[in-house]
Amino acid sequence: MLRIRSLAAARLIRLQRAYGHANRGDELMAEKNVQAGMSEYEAAIRLAPEIVELPFGHAVALASIGREPQAAPVFTTVFAAEPIWADVLRRLPAAGLFPKDRQLMQRVQALKPRP
Repeated sequence: MLRIRSLAAARLIRLQRAYGHANRGDELMAEKNVQAGMSEYEAAIRLAPEIVELPFGHAVALASIGREPQAAPVFTTVFAAEPIWADVLRRLPAAGLFPKDRQLMQRVQALKPRP
């Protein structure tokens, strides 16, 4: 039983660290420190590759700064794993978290696999 608790605690610590990197990436991007922000997103993904939200956030950041070619394969992978993220993306411009660019949105939405 102790080993199970220890494994669970280790997982929670790893996830907390991953989200800490993602949050720091958001902060750095807001400060226009793109290189450091991207490094933080990448660190988050390395720590918790099973959490689809992390590469989604990275792709959103990439697309938001005009790096759509880099974001596209990440969006493709995210949408293939969990298509609901394409629906989440459509809500982000209203919240100020993604550009209000209809053409960009259409291109990114087109990356969602068809049923």
